[in-house]
Amino acid sequence: LEPREPRIYTRNYATVQNDIDVGSVVNTVTARTIFQGQQITRSATATATAILDPSILFTYTVDPDAYNTTGTTINYTLRVTNTGNVRLTNLLVRDELTNYTITIPSLPAGGNWQVIRPYVTTQDDLINGSITNEGSVEVVAPTGETLRESEEITIFARFNELIANDVDVRDNLVNGYTGGVAVNNVTYNDSLAGAPVRLQDVYISLVQAASHPGITLNTSNGRV
Repeated sequence: LEPREPRIYTRNYATVQNDIDVGSVVNTVTARTIFQGQQITRSATATATAILDPSILFTYTVDPDAYNTTGTTINYTLRVTNTGNVRLTNLLVRDELTNYTITIPSLPAGGNWQVIRPYVTTQDDLINGSITNEGSVEVVAPTGETLRESEEITIFARFNELIANDVDVRDNLVNGYTGGVAVNNVTYNDSLAGAPVRLQDVYISLVQAASHPGITLNTSNGRV
């Protein structure tokens, strides 16, 4: 190699996913020679910086999408997909109604994570007529930007038709002094969604007339 004579060598390297996750590729080249009995060494380093494009997709679904009784299990599915080109860490996932919070330690590019959260309907849910829930995911990307996706879902109660017929007690009159059972079940001739009424599916109460303070209603069996 003559003085000031350049010699160019080209080597190719194919990047892998870890190079993007790390953020750069660093390479070092070293040249050595012997001159007048002494070894001479020189090194140079080149860095190629990764172009990071972080992004996430949050999918939120519910099943079933309606309810008509208490005790119905509503399943909320939360799914997070890493749609970017770099690994994401410490993703915070929340489901408000079920009071659920979890941190996903790591999600590679192209990877996904999923959880199903159950919720059981209450009497208040029937009274309110609807249930609203929100799920979300949030993460600080390697670029320093905060990525957040959220979705809100509302499902509605479907009320069944209730036909409450009057109960005729003239054939089973009760002595006002000794008392007794006038009706074994006030719902015996009623219907709910075209079927006989089950007491666990309805709420019954007694509106007490001031002139008849001795009348009582057993709400567990419908007996008057």
